[in-house]
Formats: sequence, structure tokens, C-alpha cells
Amino acid sequence: MDRCWAQSIGGCGTKLTREHYVSQSLWPDASIDVVGLKWCRNETKKVGLGSLTAKILCDVHNNGLSPADSAAGVAFDTMRRMMALNRERNAARHRKWKVVRHEIDGPTLERWFLKTAINVACLQDSDEVWYLDKSPLAKPGTRLVNWAFGNAALTAPYGLYVGASAG
Repeated sequence: MDRCWAQSIGGCGTKLTREHYVSQSLWPDASIDVVGLKWCRNETKKVGLGSLTAKILCDVHNNGLSPADSAAGVAFDTMRRMMALNRERNAARHRKWKVVRHEIDGPTLERWFLKTAINVACLQDSDEVWYLDKSPLAKPGTRLVNWAFGNAALTAPYGLYVGASAG
């Protein structure tokens, strides 16, 4: 299917489906403020999450990315809980706190970030290309698409990195 950004790996379905620019599961509310897109370049607009979609993936590939969308929703919920606990503890009298362990599926979250970067790149009206393989933004090359679908692991120096410190 010519307009599916994952066409380079084959296996396209028969119809294009609406893909959220950024996964709907990340947002706790039904609407968000948006600025910077073609239709709201310089002013903020409140929009329903359901309207922030584009037909850039076929049904098969859209469904194939559902695990990454779910993992991102879980990861962002976990980060919200972490921040809430941090605020609660900062507001309370200092004492020795019980260690609370949080886990996030890093490799799948990494795939979600790449998928989201591709989604947003597909929305650009630009002659820019992907650095990795010089493919057009709306047609990422096989290597990027395979990484997004988890068909291959990202290799250094590519990938998502994070740093933190205890306390």
C-alpha cells in the first residue's frame, strides 16, 4: 500500500487506517492544546484526541504497533505515579522512606518513541530525509521500520538513553 509508512517491510493490509500522531493512551484527558502543526502553526487550539490522526498506516501495520502503544501508556502512567510519589514525599516531613520499585518495558517504549517520531515526520510538508538512509520522511527505510516493529533490535549508537541518580 503506497501511503503506508511501513510498506518497506511488506505485508500491508488492504486499507489505510487512522493512526494517532501520538498515542491516545498517553493523555489522561479527552482533549489537549496543540500548536505548531500546519493548521495551528502560531496559535494554540484545543482539540479532541480522536481528531489527531492521519491515514499513514495500513490496518495490518497499525495493529502490529498496538503493543508499543500499550507499553507507552503503561510507561507514562508509571512515570505519573513516580512524580506523584515524589511530590507527596517532598511535601511531607523528611524521614526514611520505603523504597518503591517501578518498572518500565524499555525496549518496547523505545520502539514507541521511534514509531511516534516516524508518525510526526510523516506529517511534515518537507523535502527533508531520514539521516540513516536518506529516505523521504513519509517513507522511512527498512531499517527504521524494522526497528519500530521490533523485528530487529536497535544497535548503538541508535536508541533511547536515560540517566538518573539515586535520591
